[in-house]
Amino acid sequence: MNVDLHTHTYPASDCSRISYRDYIGWCVDNAVEAVALTNHGDISDNLKLGPALAAEGVLLIDGVEISTLFGDFVVFSPDLDYLETLRSVQEALRPGSVPDHAAVVWVHPGAGGGRSGSSYYPGIENMVAGAVDAVEVYNGSWLGDRYVGIAEQLAGTLGVARTGGSDAHDPGQLMVCYTELPDPIAGTADVVAALQSGRTAPHRRAAPVQRRRFGIFSEVAMWTINKRTTKHVAFIDVTRQVAELVRGAGDGAVVVFVQHTTAGVTINEDADPSVRADLEMALDRMVPGDLPFRHAEGNSDAHTKASLMGSSVTVPVVDDALQLGTWQGIYFAEFDGPRRRRVSVTFLRG
Repeated sequence: MNVDLHTHTYPASDCSRISYRDYIGWCVDNAVEAVALTNHGDISDNLKLGPALAAEGVLLIDGVEISTLFGDFVVFSPDLDYLETLRSVQEALRPGSVPDHAAVVWVHPGAGGGRSGSSYYPGIENMVAGAVDAVEVYNGSWLGDRYVGIAEQLAGTLGVARTGGSDAHDPGQLMVCYTELPDPIAGTADVVAALQSGRTAPHRRAAPVQRRRFGIFSEVAMWTINKRTTKHVAFIDVTRQVAELVRGAGDGAVVVFVQHTTAGVTINEDADPSVRADLEMALDRMVPGDLPFRHAEGNSDAHTKASLMGSSVTVPVVDDALQLGTWQGIYFAEFDGPRRRRVSVTFLRG
């Protein structure tokens, strides 16, 4: 049986654009027999999608992705209570700390930890030896020779199974990479057994990408981040979501554009939250809400702040990474919430 062992859905993974409907529809349309849902430290979508997929004849494999000092790992187990104890960012798993009913896959090791910010370095495998059952050699976002080569070497050094997973955040990425598992696979426990015994075979296929040729740029890739703001005024960090979208895109530039007239986007310090509070205070003093505005809707202060803030920022991308300064982050600026908002992210390859 061919199973994509690494997928993400929204809202459990806020970096994903795959809705419940998208996930179920893709599985049904493509006659998928089983798929693994591995959100970041969150099984809430598993609890909802498991029965819905079962009703369509699709088996859901339960897992959770965690980010640690030594990289990212997907933990599979049929025990949802155990998976619920795992966190998006947490301490590394140690030999003897993983129960027998669970299996651990080291995912995209050459790319480091997506949420912990950790980096790969030679010898890091010594820190996880004995706690890992498999290495993901094919990851849909990291298919460059360097990343595949590192993963293959680590799997050989550790003497563990090799897997493939799409790491899908868009419906079109599902099954870009997958793992062939021995039949029968009747549940997560069978996947755990296959990983622990090394009975896996990773595969990859050409990825359908949402890109098109355009003008002076060789490729343009576009995505949308959907946000539901909860406050009237707020600065929301979207750096990590943008970074995950351009991961694996190569060299170029990314444009983050806000499609609203009462919201904006800016780059500023992301280390001290008080900076965001200071920005809010300063803008309130510059544009108080009690000025004699004429706009009948009563939100001209928000329109003015949005114009001052700007509707787009551009960040260079080199070696798949945003070239932000040490203390810089990308912030969506809400001035007339709570609302549903859309942020357009466009990658331009030169």
